Amino acid sequence: MNAEQKAAAKKAQIPCHLNIAACEMYLKNYRAAVEACDKALKIESDNVKARLRKAKALFMMREWEDAKVILECLIDDVPDNAEAKKELAAVKKAMHDDEVKHRGQYKNMFSRLRQMEEEEAKAKAAAEEAEKKKKEEEEKAKEEAEKKKEEEKPAAPAAEEEKKPEESSEMKD
Repeated sequence: MNAEQKAAAKKAQIPCHLNIAACEMYLKNYRAAVEACDKALKIESDNVKARLRKAKALFMMREWEDAKVILECLIDDVPDNAEAKKELAAVKKAMHDDEVKHRGQYKNMFSRLRQMEEEEAKAKAAAEEAEKKKKEEEEKAKEEAEKKKEEEKPAAPAAEEEKKPEESSEMKD
């Protein structure tokens, strides 16, 4: 096989790889489709169909940034390719929609986090207030107990004094 025949054989492989990529995309095996497109692009790096199929497969795998780069380069090389323009618009829309969705998720997440922090602060304040009331009640009970003891002490010595004179009168008898 001479060099011309080898080159022709290589060139004949490109449609095979592109058909494999199309079949893999139909089967939703997008990673395999990208690999088939890469094999075609290894043979012919500026193949429009291979670049477009690869971008579509990347889009389906939600690898929008890579798809966008491929499509922008393809449009720079072939500005009148309507399918590439259509795919680029779809990629940009998907990127925008995803960004909006994530913004909403983060917004909700942070508002829920703030709400949880406020609830925790309220619960902590309520616990501190309950602890404070408990300590005040304990101190009040202590004070009342001490006051009660003090009231009982003076009464006890007076009762003893009353008993002493009786004892002394008994001794006299």
